[in-house]
Amino acid sequence: MAGRREEHKRVRPEPPRGQQSTVLRRKVDRLDHPVSRSPLPISGHLGRCLRQAKELSPHPEGPIERQIDVITGGLASGGNNISGRKAYAHAAAAEAPKRGPEPEVTFPAKGTERSEHDDALIIVAKIANAQVRRIMIDTGSSTDVLYLDAFQKLGLTRDALEPMCSALTGFTDDSISPLGAITLPLTLGVPPRSKTMIATFLVVDLPTAYNAILGRPILNKIRVIISTYYQTVKFSTHAGVGEVWRSPRESRRCYLMAVSLHKRARTEQPLGDP
Repeated sequence: MAGRREEHKRVRPEPPRGQQSTVLRRKVDRLDHPVSRSPLPISGHLGRCLRQAKELSPHPEGPIERQIDVITGGLASGGNNISGRKAYAHAAAAEAPKRGPEPEVTFPAKGTERSEHDDALIIVAKIANAQVRRIMIDTGSSTDVLYLDAFQKLGLTRDALEPMCSALTGFTDDSISPLGAITLPLTLGVPPRSKTMIATFLVVDLPTAYNAILGRPILNKIRVIISTYYQTVKFSTHAGVGEVWRSPRESRRCYLMAVSLHKRARTEQPLGDP
């Protein structure tokens, strides 16, 4: 018995220097790939909970097959030419200039209850020298859009348009070439708490319920803060915080009109050759 114990206490000889890394890798592989054992069957309430947790696991199984990108188009990426887009890419890495102190923009946390709604944010703003209704706030749009009907009602003609080479692309990969671009002053709010900026609109000839769409370019330029819950747009001015409320009636009206136009467009599609 004593001889056997002494044998167990003996230290195993170390492998030669060339084989040490091989032995170490084998040990690591054993840790990374443990011996598979058949799991014990779990039944009852615990088994159901474990199965449900596995089904609801947020971790994806298998490789990612495709990628869904954002909508692109318009002037949000540096202009209408390649040189402008390259300059935009370089400017994105530069540090933004420091701004002075501005009024704090807040929304009430208590005391103001809003009815449940899913309405779009439709506002009234001043474009050029006219008060324009049915303007949609759309942070998903990479460009500011002015529809042809509103463009003509502003007393503007196509001679004032700058040519555009870029096309606008939607979620379904449908694209449309704008008639051109035009630069106009846009005013949000009521004086003295108002802000005026120069916006470049792409003029589009499409049937729509809206007169214009304010996208990320002008919204970021004015530095607005949007609340879909409170249905308002706020921004800092020299006289305090400016505010633009949505029009509930216009929001519902635009929604019904947009649905009607979509149904009409589907029914009026030409039939293919038999």
